Amino acid sequence: MILFYNKIDGRIFGTIDGRVHNREQLKMYVSQDPKMEIGKYVIGFLEGEKGERMGQNLDKMSLLEKFEDITPESPLDYKVDVETGELIKIQNEKLNS
Repeated sequence: MILFYNKIDGRIFGTIDGRVHNREQLKMYVSQDPKMEIGKYVIGFLEGEKGERMGQNLDKMSLLEKFEDITPESPLDYKVDVETGELIKIQNEKLNS
C-alpha cells in the first residue's frame, strides 16, 4: 500500500492498494492543493528493475492486514509523524480538521 500524506501535518489523504508496487506506481501522486508537499509512505514491497523486491516498512504489515480486512480500520484514521516517519492513530474528531 502506498499512503499519500501532507508533509507539513502528516495527514493521510489517499492510498494505492496492494503489497507489491513498481516504479510507475511510485511516480503517481494525489493532490488536494498543487502547492502541497506530498509524501509517500510504502507498506509492502517495491519492485526493482530486475524484478527484485525490496521491503518497505515491513514492521507495519499487521496494520496493512487490518486495512485490507473487513474491519473498520482505515489508513485515513492515521497520520504520518513527519519527524519520525511512524504511523499514528488519530481521533475521529480530528479527521476533518
